[in-house]
Amino acid sequence: MIPRCLSCHKLFWYPRPQCPFCLGDTKLEEASGIGTVYTFSITRRAGPIPYCIAYVELAEGPLMLTNIAECDLDAVRIGSPVHVYFREAPNGARVPYFTLS
Repeated sequence: MIPRCLSCHKLFWYPRPQCPFCLGDTKLEEASGIGTVYTFSITRRAGPIPYCIAYVELAEGPLMLTNIAECDLDAVRIGSPVHVYFREAPNGARVPYFTLS
């Protein structure tokens, strides 16, 4: 789900009750779950398992800060196509992650 402004009709990320562009009310709409890697960083020394944080440009337009996982991190490139999947957090919330398509 991704928020859209009811006044200016722009999509944005992260969800909030007011549009960051015009302060209008918002509604959630279904997103495609696909995008491309805009930029990324792989951290290999913070722990035993390397991880990748990235800005993903969603097919709908907004950039989303997220993790790239469940793939060969050495294959991640700017412009790589990705798709969303969800992991459950300890509090039960579903957290969006992306993996290479």
